[in-house]
Amino acid sequence: MVGSPGEKPRALSLLLFGFRSTIFILGASGLGACATGDHAKLKSGREHFSRGEFQRAEAELYAPAVLDQKKSRLQHYLWLSSCAISEGVYEKALFYLGRSRELAIELRSDRGGFEWLSSEYKSNPVEYSYLHFFLVVSNLMLAEEGSTPAWSIPELMMSDGTLLTPAQSFPSRKFTPKEVADFRVKARAELKAWDQFLVLLKKTYPDHPFYKEDLLARILGSFVLGGSGGREERRTAELLGSQALEILNSGTSPLSLEKRAEALRDLARHLMRRAADPPSRNPEGFVVVESGIIPELKTKKVVVGLSTIFEKIEDPVLRFQLERIGLEVLFQFAPEFGLVAFSGALAGAVVGGSDDPPKSITGAIDRSFGFEISFPNLGPPVPDLPEPRLVLQSSEGNVTEFSLKTVSPLREIYSRELELRQEREWISKSVSIGLQYLSILLPAVSAYRDAVREGNLFKKLGILAGFFLAKKAIDRANAPDLRSWSLLPEIIYGGMVQVSPGTYSATLVFSEGTAEKRHSLGAVTIHPKAPFFLHRRVFDSSPRGL
Repeated sequence: MVGSPGEKPRALSLLLFGFRSTIFILGASGLGACATGDHAKLKSGREHFSRGEFQRAEAELYAPAVLDQKKSRLQHYLWLSSCAISEGVYEKALFYLGRSRELAIELRSDRGGFEWLSSEYKSNPVEYSYLHFFLVVSNLMLAEEGSTPAWSIPELMMSDGTLLTPAQSFPSRKFTPKEVADFRVKARAELKAWDQFLVLLKKTYPDHPFYKEDLLARILGSFVLGGSGGREERRTAELLGSQALEILNSGTSPLSLEKRAEALRDLARHLMRRAADPPSRNPEGFVVVESGIIPELKTKKVVVGLSTIFEKIEDPVLRFQLERIGLEVLFQFAPEFGLVAFSGALAGAVVGGSDDPPKSITGAIDRSFGFEISFPNLGPPVPDLPEPRLVLQSSEGNVTEFSLKTVSPLREIYSRELELRQEREWISKSVSIGLQYLSILLPAVSAYRDAVREGNLFKKLGILAGFFLAKKAIDRANAPDLRSWSLLPEIIYGGMVQVSPGTYSATLVFSEGTAEKRHSLGAVTIHPKAPFFLHRRVFDSSPRGL
């Protein structure tokens, strides 16, 4: 009969060997997944990007392997557009932004839905909204600069040799007045497309409390249309400024904007007056500065099991004792299950794949055996940092300063969006995964009882090990898609600037107490009789180095 005293040590040795093998296989497969595909390229590209090494970041994203699947290709087009925008090559940025939009529409369902937890990366509302924003910015900057530097892209090809885009090279050139006017027209068209997207989003998610309006779209739209000579566009600009005020007065804007609402109301009122009154003698402009880089998405896991009971106990001593009693009971009355549970705890602690490590041994056991539901998470909020000043110094040495306001706390918006989607999808996700667990748990319990009656130790161990592997397969099948456009800025600052025509040296200054951090934004030329637009990006913005 199986399970005699002579065979028990051998059974335990086989069990330990089996679980060591399982841990090794799971760990190796996880490492293999990280080392293959596009993960390594993305990680390296992000590191270069965060240091301002945009060309080196681009080089990491041109490998054929990263372009094989549409769902990954979309992410790479978005990342490449960020590199081009940050480098100031806006014509190149338009190329990749256009490809991104085409591919996103192709991947998405006909009804325009967005899914965070799907197996395919189709972008999401936050990213798609800011794709519109950068299309507007790129067209405005090309009109403002009136020229483009030389740029090129290599041949984009899949691993099987399928050509996606031939190699292209474009020389530096100055735009004709008609081309400059066309860029301004395209910027206005993109603003309308952005607004239509927001309307569609409201219809798709009518109960969504956050994306009813987009403050940045209203403020930027009011500036662009308010500088037009057409009465209808200026009236629209006045209306957009009024809508921005409504958003700020509604109490539904992000918390960081609530703290600075009055300054933003002043900005909206200024835009409304500008749209209603004739242009002033000195040209007015709008400055947009992107700061920081949004974190990569992490996995937030919710596990239902022993720890969900024990962690409710506030007394740490009592909680520890109960956990210990629970494990001792397992080892005393079902030693083979206790050993599997302990090995499972090791597996859960070592290869659980979560950025939130288990706080107890029962938590580690649950990581391997519990009912697991995962959601994407952005981590802690960005510190509340002081807003910057824009310093303009003329060639004569005259200095003028302007304060910039937080017009888009993008990291906070992104984080809140994730929380809202988790709240909305929690029930459906729980039911779906719960049914999958039941489909493997009920047969395993029935088979285990039969093995107990038979006294068949190896059969019991095989059932437990089989449940463990099947459970891991379900966890992986339901893991959230963590791909995202994670080269977006954390915060976007903006503000109106009014100075005399001329060439200025621009500097962005972050101050906090006696600490100060300065970023040169290069030369800025203000032309007479034209509203101007300035866009720049900085990465290290906190005097504290946070």
